[in-house]
Amino acid sequence: MEILNNIWHMLTTENELYTKLIIFPLTFVEVYLSFELFTTILNISYTKNQKTIYIILNVFLFGFTNFFVPSPYNVLVNYIFIFVLVFKLFNLSIIKTLLSIIIPQLTY
Repeated sequence: MEILNNIWHMLTTENELYTKLIIFPLTFVEVYLSFELFTTILNISYTKNQKTIYIILNVFLFGFTNFFVPSPYNVLVNYIFIFVLVFKLFNLSIIKTLLSIIIPQLTY
């Protein structure tokens, strides 16, 4: 009976470290879907290399800021990094770059 109690306790008690470890692999899915969303809506052409660079850099930045930067500030760092990355990697205008950040956020 104690084993079941321990399992139940582990499943229902929030653990920040476990949550961060589970979120990291799911970030690949989130970044990929948001990339496909804004490139499709804004009709942005890209190469396979650009897509890979965007996804890998975003995932590792999100993982880094999630573990090492305090909570309200990591979001700001992520948005600034995404803006610079999209602006430099895809050579877009500032308006299109801002839209590429806003459009995926509207779907959440």
